[in-house]
Amino acid sequence: MFRKTIFILGGILFILSVFTQQLGLDNDAGWGTGRTAILVLALAFILIGFLASYYPDRFSKFIHALFARRHLVAAILVVTIIYVWASQVNIKYIRKDYNYYSELARGFKSGHLYLPEQPSQALLALKDPYDYNRRRVELEVEDFPWDVSLYKQKFYLYYGPLPALILSVLSNELLLQIGDRHLVIPFALGLFIYGTLIILMFFARALPNAPGWLVATCVLTFGLTAPAAIMLQESRIYQVAVFGAQFFFIGGGYWIYSALTENRLNAWKLSLAGVHWALALGTRFSIAPTILYATVVTIICIFLLYKTSAKEILIPVFSIGIPLLIAVVSLAWYNWARFDSVFEFGLRYTLSDTNYTTSNEAFSIRHIGQNFHHYFTRPLRVRAHFPYLIRTKDAYLNERLGGLLYIAPYILFALLPVLVGVRTILSRKKLPSPFPLSINPESWLLVTSAGSAIISAITVASFWTAQTRYIEDFMPSLLLFATANVALVYGTLENEVRWRKFFSFVIVLFACITIVASTLVALKTDSLSFWTNLMDTGLRILNLK
Repeated sequence: MFRKTIFILGGILFILSVFTQQLGLDNDAGWGTGRTAILVLALAFILIGFLASYYPDRFSKFIHALFARRHLVAAILVVTIIYVWASQVNIKYIRKDYNYYSELARGFKSGHLYLPEQPSQALLALKDPYDYNRRRVELEVEDFPWDVSLYKQKFYLYYGPLPALILSVLSNELLLQIGDRHLVIPFALGLFIYGTLIILMFFARALPNAPGWLVATCVLTFGLTAPAAIMLQESRIYQVAVFGAQFFFIGGGYWIYSALTENRLNAWKLSLAGVHWALALGTRFSIAPTILYATVVTIICIFLLYKTSAKEILIPVFSIGIPLLIAVVSLAWYNWARFDSVFEFGLRYTLSDTNYTTSNEAFSIRHIGQNFHHYFTRPLRVRAHFPYLIRTKDAYLNERLGGLLYIAPYILFALLPVLVGVRTILSRKKLPSPFPLSINPESWLLVTSAGSAIISAITVASFWTAQTRYIEDFMPSLLLFATANVALVYGTLENEVRWRKFFSFVIVLFACITIVASTLVALKTDSLSFWTNLMDTGLRILNLK
């Protein structure tokens, strides 16, 4: 009955999409969004009916497996819906931003490394074009793309070239239609998928009998913790660079973790990890210290885990190191060809509100204390109408920020090792630790994610200004570390029913606060209009409006 119903429904929708004009449902002979959506839905129903009819056993097993993981499926659906909501909330009011990566791709296709747009004579005539006050406030010279690098009368990008290289396979006609915002959600979803795969692998190995709600809660929180939704709502070149670098970095971590779970060294998985980390470096240069740390930890872990000889250790060294070496050499050449220096990425020549040619403290430990406050303890503002929670700003900030301790208390689970250690000391007796003390894949994940989060957090906090998007430089690693701690501590409370119930309550409470608050601070007052527009689109597709 199910198969027949699916086939019939698919057939009806197919007829409605193909013969909509002949049936008098649509006077437009073209294939608009509505007809295309109906056709795709019809083909999906027909395919499902076909699989259910010709492969009944496999289809039944698939449905059973899907039902068994219904919590996880629901979590993934919720994350996807909120990502779409955040990224398209103002779809009717698309900004006319300069499409940096598409323009750089056009430059690459023309055989040069600079942007096609030429600096104006007014800008080139300035004695010091990097002096913001003189350039913009006094002379009002603003006829150039904001935040580009000006060097030898050409515009360049100080961000990594990889997204532009990816786009360069497209035609110039398509590049004129592709904006930076189109790259944000694929990278964000890719990051979410890789993070989910790591979480699922960790639970399968460290806590195989974990309840579905716990796994789903961890996945949901990984996908929705700030600043993911905030960045999707903004969707510019900055968000592309951060999401892209984290997608490749966490992706490389997944392949390393997967390789370490095998009995023998898997060179091709290690090579995939090396390629991912090389691509991360080509997307965002500031991730270099984190990648260096993760690489060293990985090589040490492989040496200790597999008891490899000095000769055998060359396999993982070359597998991971060769792609990274190629990336470093390529970037060195890229910098030399543009700025006559292998160490200059373009930040020094940026046309923004800061003159980096005269500032020697773009990165300084003096900024860490103040930026730590902005990132973790800065208060929120509460108001009576939607979206209720508002990030705040002051003269020091270029944008609104809210403390992660209020927006995302789930990250406090990263302190669980400290609490367990204190409990052991205060009890004055040896207690079993939930955290692995031996060398295994799980200890690699804990050490790598913790160290990566700390290094990335210090790097962004030492920058002269605080920006919401910089939080994503350390948040994925921090969330993986916190989630691993949640799984390990939950597993050790198996025989302590009351403590496990209390811990479960705290997990759900912190996760709910994190998910709701992280979503609300990303939205604007008119964000609810997205659902009105979506409902209106649905009614038009069904020809009910």
